[in-house]
Amino acid sequence: MLSKKINLLCAGLVTCSALFSTSTISVAAANTDMSLTIDSQSYTGTYTGDLKNGEPSGEGTFSFSDEKDSYSVSGIWKKGKLNGSVTTTASDGSYTSCHYSDDKPYGRLLKYSANDQLTGYDFYYQMRTLSSLKEKSVNADYNVLLGTTFPDTPQKITGTVSAVFSTASNAFVILMDKQNHPYVLTYVNNSTNKFNQGIVPNLKIGDQVTAYGYLQRQDSLDSMKSKLGRSLLITDAPSDLSSLSDSDLSNELDSLTKASETVYNELSTNTLPFILIFAAEVDGHSLFNIKNPSLDYSDIIDNPYLYSNLSYALTGTVQKTIANYDKGYVQMLISENNTENLFYVKYRYSDGSSLPATGDIVTVDGVFDGNYKKIIPSENAKLISPTPSKNNKKDSDTTDSTGDDTTAEELDAFVDEDVADEYEDYDDIAYVILYPRLTTVSVTINK
Repeated sequence: MLSKKINLLCAGLVTCSALFSTSTISVAAANTDMSLTIDSQSYTGTYTGDLKNGEPSGEGTFSFSDEKDSYSVSGIWKKGKLNGSVTTTASDGSYTSCHYSDDKPYGRLLKYSANDQLTGYDFYYQMRTLSSLKEKSVNADYNVLLGTTFPDTPQKITGTVSAVFSTASNAFVILMDKQNHPYVLTYVNNSTNKFNQGIVPNLKIGDQVTAYGYLQRQDSLDSMKSKLGRSLLITDAPSDLSSLSDSDLSNELDSLTKASETVYNELSTNTLPFILIFAAEVDGHSLFNIKNPSLDYSDIIDNPYLYSNLSYALTGTVQKTIANYDKGYVQMLISENNTENLFYVKYRYSDGSSLPATGDIVTVDGVFDGNYKKIIPSENAKLISPTPSKNNKKDSDTTDSTGDDTTAEELDAFVDEDVADEYEDYDDIAYVILYPRLTTVSVTINK
């Protein structure tokens, strides 16, 4: 019972109310009875910590105990809601650590023993842990998915990747099951999405995959023709990418992604099930070691969202800089010293700062932040005016845990601000090249 309640604490919407008979005046370091509602179930206990106008605000802990169970939830509260780092401790001393925003958990959940040893991890997808969603998943029935209306039950699908595409925001992967039925797997594959990020590797043609997700819609690839670019990783692209002419680059990329084009031509007008996936695993990939991540470049590229928010430091040469003076940041393409591994780095600066220039050697401390997409438009493509502010709001406010069609469509409309700022977006995309992305904590120009 305890483990069930502890899991709920970090897996659902939390609301709370303090029980007062006095007026609402600011109080610090107070104790009060409080009810805590988790997934529609109410718990009564004691809140100890800072109060402001009758609500938890500041550092505080909610504690509950009876003959069978005891636990505590500690963190920063703002206007009665959990915000920031939150620790949930069980009666045996084991605990979990995660992050909240306005009572909504997101990102990585770390698990510790009573003696502070890291024992495991999980992730949140729309406020639910991946492990709990996987447990509820059922083996997909292809024919049923073609004729049903968005079931709430998550689906489990196994098969082989036969083609990979990207839009400015999402991946679209063709997966063929053992009966040779094609599925379209889609997920956000740009910068890490706070609440709606599927923990999915950068899939490649030939990968044997087990995927988990919700039916998004039934549709044809042809309905998205101009939005889809054939996708590949920077490690699979020509090493002399920047020195190739437009025509030579197009020829090289066409050759490297020909298999995806062939599959598209075969399936483009068929009605297919589109699955919005929250997790996927590739056969033969080694398990991610949260205690000691390999930090190997190929592993970083393969698993951008397992590495999200983990720290990384590099020294290298700036190959390209793009400054956005309105928003106060610089995008840099950096070639790491001794390895020539390429990273896109986002650096936010303050007015009067010295900005890195092309050719500078810099040292960067940052955290991994998903993929960066280099979008290569079709020959006659036209620029589209981006609307990142509107879509970013949709992204951050979307918390529906059922993965329904409305949520999926909103995610598909999301345009990453970095893509919008550098490339704006095009009405016809030919290719998309994925790079590892870092968001910086600090940048030093080495003179």
